[in-house]
Amino acid sequence: MLRFSLVFVLIVFALPAAAQQGRKDYPTIVPPDWTLLPPKSNEWRAVSPRKDAWLSLYATPADGPAASRHRQWGISAGDRVTYQRRGDGWTVVSGYTADSRIFYRKTMLACGGRKWHNLKLEYPASDKSAMDGFVTRASYALAAYNSAGC
Repeated sequence: MLRFSLVFVLIVFALPAAAQQGRKDYPTIVPPDWTLLPPKSNEWRAVSPRKDAWLSLYATPADGPAASRHRQWGISAGDRVTYQRRGDGWTVVSGYTADSRIFYRKTMLACGGRKWHNLKLEYPASDKSAMDGFVTRASYALAAYNSAGC
């Protein structure tokens, strides 16, 4: 689990720095002015400069059937879901929290079906247009690194 965390954080947080230093082959995933918080267990978090937006990345074991995970994954009490899609081994859900913040949550089977890679992002609704590109990059990054830390 620690190996996954280290690899995943390098992918998500070190790649933007490499890209800014002229390595155009890496995507910029996390805005350069965001702060990486100290890791908690197997979770890595970053926060915006105003501390009103955050990104969480973590892995969980894939125990039990995927269908049961897909049904309610990523939906919290009070959420107003505006988008929800499922595919073979993935679920994405987004909408508004009870306090009218935008959330985006995605889970994907990874490591040959042994782990779930999870992404959660939340930010003020007033920042929607500014955050759209970040949400897209983060979602693609989760898919692109499905064998990280396996």
